[in-house]
Amino acid sequence: MLQEGSIFGHIGSVIIPDRNVTELLAYANSLLGTYLLIAQKTERIWEVSEVSKLPWFEQLADSTLKEGAQEIIGLLASLRQFEFNSPYYSGPVLLKLLGHSDGIPSHRHHPHREMLEDTRLTEPARLAPSASLSEMVNAAKNFREEIKTKIQTRADDINHRVFDLLNLNEDQQDLIKQELRIRYGEAGLRPFWDEEEDVQDDKAEDDSEFDAGKLVQRMLMHLVFEILEEDDDGIVLLRAESEEEEEDLFARIIEKFEGIWGEYVKDRLQEVDEVLGNREPTDEPYPNLRHWLENDLFAFHCDEFENTPILWELTTERLGEDNGGDAGFACLIDYHQLGPDVFDRLSARYLETRKAALRERQQSARRTAEGSEGTQAREARQEEKRCENALRQIDELETRISELTQSQPRKWAEAVQDEARDLKPKVRRFRERLEERLETLDALHEEAPSSWFKDHFSDKFMESVNGNREEWIDALDDLEAACEQFARPADQPVEAHLYDLLPYFDDLTGSTHYSSNGIFFLNYYFSKGKDLAAKIDQGSKDRVTRREQLVADLARETDDDIELGEEINEACQAMKKHMDSDWKPRALEEVRTPGYRPVKKHGVAINITPLAEQKLVPELVDKKVL
Repeated sequence: MLQEGSIFGHIGSVIIPDRNVTELLAYANSLLGTYLLIAQKTERIWEVSEVSKLPWFEQLADSTLKEGAQEIIGLLASLRQFEFNSPYYSGPVLLKLLGHSDGIPSHRHHPHREMLEDTRLTEPARLAPSASLSEMVNAAKNFREEIKTKIQTRADDINHRVFDLLNLNEDQQDLIKQELRIRYGEAGLRPFWDEEEDVQDDKAEDDSEFDAGKLVQRMLMHLVFEILEEDDDGIVLLRAESEEEEEDLFARIIEKFEGIWGEYVKDRLQEVDEVLGNREPTDEPYPNLRHWLENDLFAFHCDEFENTPILWELTTERLGEDNGGDAGFACLIDYHQLGPDVFDRLSARYLETRKAALRERQQSARRTAEGSEGTQAREARQEEKRCENALRQIDELETRISELTQSQPRKWAEAVQDEARDLKPKVRRFRERLEERLETLDALHEEAPSSWFKDHFSDKFMESVNGNREEWIDALDDLEAACEQFARPADQPVEAHLYDLLPYFDDLTGSTHYSSNGIFFLNYYFSKGKDLAAKIDQGSKDRVTRREQLVADLARETDDDIELGEEINEACQAMKKHMDSDWKPRALEEVRTPGYRPVKKHGVAINITPLAEQKLVPELVDKKVL
């Protein structure tokens, strides 16, 4: 069922029925519906021509089909509520088993969640905090299997009901199933029903998604979301160097565990740590948990969010030489809280404190090295060098931040500023003139008899005008506003999409041919009154009716209107030659021009690109996100 606000294209076509939506959903996904479609094309990529041949039978408008489909929708949403990339996400299954979690901000207001108001979700049975991690994982798997069994049962019910409603006997049903097996085999696909080996294959695939490691990592990532959301500036250190710094991510995760598991926290932490690796706790407890948070979290997050991270890792690991892979500074930034002041916050709250801590440790290590020998002296010198490298990385970080925050003037600004300033009043006049003529046209349409109006114009004339007038006026309003932005100083940003108005103006005006949908096509009809307008203007003594006066008003200055439109179009085409025709460079320019200013509507890849170019984010961003 397509939710409001959805997007589809010719590759992912949809059916938008005006009635019996849920019943059609049940029928189209039944064995019979699949048979009728796959018999036409085995590739399971059906275009309008194939889908339009799917017959509809009135007896399928059946309450049993509707109820079955609605229940399956609720069951599927019950499974998808644990998937990060689902709009129905409400938390990881391990935390749901304990009654904890409430989704994440980016999902809570998703328009598709409105469906949940009329859909009953099945929740897993609660477990006590004393339950072991193994028990939690098994409960999660059992819940999934329970839901899948219910889905299959309801699907079987729908298949039987469709067959019964259409009076298909067992021989016909067997023939349909046999044909489906053949067609699936020809397409290299597996049948989706009652094949034991296929069930085992599907179970193995599901188990990989529901193994302890994956479930634990998803739980940890969710807790990180909560931590970033609760943080007052959306920035959290991956590792703190001193007590003067804010608590790092590891410490905050421990606090989250304490709040969830209480007296059982040590047992759960130990189990989670064992799932994440086999490092021994020499310096501190739960080394595998810390290592995963500092080294693997971001990559896991990118995988789960299909390489569109909303938790950004800012790190200096690529800025130093001979640093052994250690970062002098690393933190997570909540993309939703990302703003133009992010670097000011980093400097004021984190970098100065980190540098002070590193300098103090560096001096302490130097004193130890000078006053000792052997292993102790060697380790102290290594610590001194580590602090020196870290400080050098942070110095480089601050240099690159300074470069990012500097304005990067638009190179094409000077070439179009004067043209844009001159163009703005012309566009305004063109729009005002169009609005005046449309008002006159509306008055004529109201005044004149219907038969006369259709003879003078055409049967579809007003339908075409009314279908386009809002777009005409809005586009001219936008172009006038665009001219104002194009005339800005070079160090002020211009919205990337405004360029599109320049080449579009040619389509907007179209031609004076009667079949055009552009503004100029009005003049084909308006010019019919030129002789009448000239006669009136010459002081004709004949009595002029209101209808004739309106016709004459429409005819006046039509040539001037066309001339003005062509002049505007010529300027638009000249201006666009100075700008990049590709959207991406223009979007990046909008972010960079005033000094790094994120533009959220352009998406993660655009906004993180300047940081990636300065090597302030992991190399993974270059390889996967960009």
